[in-house]
Amino acid sequence: LYTLGETDWPQLRGLGDLFVSISPHWRAYGIYVNNFQVAREILFECMNKCEKFTQFLDERTITLSTDLNMLLSLPLNHIAGYELILKKFLLETEEGSAENSSFLQALILTEETSNFIANSLSKAGNVANLERIKRSIIDLPPNLMIEISNPSAHYHGETPLEFAPPNSKKMSSGKIALFNHMAFLLASSNRGFQFKHHYELGKLTVIESEL
Repeated sequence: LYTLGETDWPQLRGLGDLFVSISPHWRAYGIYVNNFQVAREILFECMNKCEKFTQFLDERTITLSTDLNMLLSLPLNHIAGYELILKKFLLETEEGSAENSSFLQALILTEETSNFIANSLSKAGNVANLERIKRSIIDLPPNLMIEISNPSAHYHGETPLEFAPPNSKKMSSGKIALFNHMAFLLASSNRGFQFKHHYELGKLTVIESEL
């Protein structure tokens, strides 16, 4: 396909129709994109936790001349490549001809798929962050697990901090994880993060520190 414009064009006919006929199968991108970011997060977590696994991947990268992260991205990159090729072929066919019309239709379908992938990746990034948070907290209460598993839940970020629990002067290290409607206070431990408290953002007030 990538060399078609240099070799067989313009003798080849029906390429636009071929793209149109296979376009319904691009719905599979919806499933793939939803799992793509989660897969990448898990991959990087495993690489950080296991040196032998990272060494194995490095060895395979040298052998295959590509890495696992690139392979995960490859299906998404193909659509962008198709779009460029179809634009090139569209310009090289007679305007108004049947072949030109089929390329135009194929290009529209490809652009729609590209836009869908871009929008879905943004949502998938949010899902991946929520899944990572759930995996990192040792004892997250079930009701809060359900809360951040809700499709309307949105992750905003995390901030490391030192804090003292109520009625205690001992400082602890941890972080606060912020979502669209609440925040989790988490303490660091050698097994992950321990859940300490959650705050409903709509019920909080902020007092400026004098420090």
